[in-house]
Amino acid sequence: MQQRYQAIEELLQNLPRGPVVDIGFGAGESLEILAREGFAPLVGYELDANAFYQGRHRMAALGLPCQLWMKDATYLEEIPNATLALIHSRSAFQYFPFHELAHTVGRKLRPGGHLVVMVPSLHYYLNWKSHVANLKPSSLWRLFSYPRAVCRTLLLMAAGWQPGLGGAAPEIAWTAGLVRRFARCAGMDVTSVQHRGWMFEVVLRKVIAE
Repeated sequence: MQQRYQAIEELLQNLPRGPVVDIGFGAGESLEILAREGFAPLVGYELDANAFYQGRHRMAALGLPCQLWMKDATYLEEIPNATLALIHSRSAFQYFPFHELAHTVGRKLRPGGHLVVMVPSLHYYLNWKSHVANLKPSSLWRLFSYPRAVCRTLLLMAAGWQPGLGGAAPEIAWTAGLVRRFARCAGMDVTSVQHRGWMFEVVLRKVIAE
């Protein structure tokens, strides 16, 4: 786990501690890191039932208190406005309605709070050589899902429109331009954007009113 999540720890090192939400916490590895880095209280959202129960079991086994929700995190309805020091997500933000999530992030973070996300870039969705090489019968749907995500991305970049196109989630790729657009919608400054392989590592900071 150490090597796989090393980038997360590097991004968190110099951020102010406080209440945190982890969106798409999966099997709980990132929640464990957030707890170890001193963020508390911990809240997590995860839609996949198997991942949710794995994450809950992991946190219980480690004796780490947290509030976990198996529900859509688009609006973070359980979180009071302007209370979070950090919103974190690893490989989940691409599945959400872009503008709705940006407005939620802006509402829920306290002034000076941060957003730390890792999201796939457009390069990932266009890497057909790798996708075809790793294709399995159970994942044939990706042949339709990935081009659809590329179309949504291009429409969002050009016209601010993120249509469903028949998908279960409005999945998109992220670009540097979309990072800047998300920051504007959320009322945040871009602290850092790093493109590593097929992923963007993004840190945004909520603007403090003067």
